[in-house]
Amino acid sequence: MTCKALIPGLLALATLSGCSGGGGGAVYADGPSPASIDEIVGLQFPLRSARLTSDDGFTTANAGLSTYTIEFTSGTTANLTTPAGTVELTDGGGMNFTGSLNGSDYFLTSLGWGHDFLEGLGLEVTDGMGNVLVATGVFGLETRPEDVPEAAVVANFLGGSELHGTVNDVPFFDTGAANLTADFGAQTVGGNVFVGGGTTLAFDGPVPIVGNTFSGDLEIFSATATLNEGTATGRFYGDAAQVVAGTYSGSATEAGSDVDFAGVFHAD
Repeated sequence: MTCKALIPGLLALATLSGCSGGGGGAVYADGPSPASIDEIVGLQFPLRSARLTSDDGFTTANAGLSTYTIEFTSGTTANLTTPAGTVELTDGGGMNFTGSLNGSDYFLTSLGWGHDFLEGLGLEVTDGMGNVLVATGVFGLETRPEDVPEAAVVANFLGGSELHGTVNDVPFFDTGAANLTADFGAQTVGGNVFVGGGTTLAFDGPVPIVGNTFSGDLEIFSATATLNEGTATGRFYGDAAQVVAGTYSGSATEAGSDVDFAGVFHAD
């Protein structure tokens, strides 16, 4: 790969002439890989994220899903549009972007997945007064809904998962595996969005494919934890649905402790 100064996984995105969308809406994969990362400059991608927020340093945490907009304005600068406004970010080296807005500091870094057609980003926001947001998100070139296969083909997707959480309001971070199965004939997706540390979070049965997306409730497999609530949403990326990625969040109880979690899965 070339142009490693930015996001390695995006070197397999479609060429600029083969992309469509923008303006904060979906950007679709329509063509071959670009010659350099500069070919996505100026495109506005949805950054679909799972986040934990707190107004007192995680003493009370709130998990959920959010969509921001990310636009790379050069090989080393980017604009991140959030509910608070647009933050101008600069890479200080090693894909570590920083910026500030309205007294809050923003830190954005590549998760280094290396998939074709998409990449993950980690986001942290602090304001110096105990207010904290941490998120993991995915952006890239989505499969056009009409290009999602409908033939009687079953595809298995294997990859990883990153999870932020709190146990009795003490924050933690964990990584695990993701494995999902798409039955394009039945137009369903099932499987696990997180497997690690003796815990599995999975779709509660196959969920329907709608356009290029799928979503549904989660169930948990654990000897020590019970799930209070949990949902996940994902979509297909690439010109022929070669990659899946998405976000999930929820809450659980483990050994009498309250657990809130938010994460992202990715697989090809």
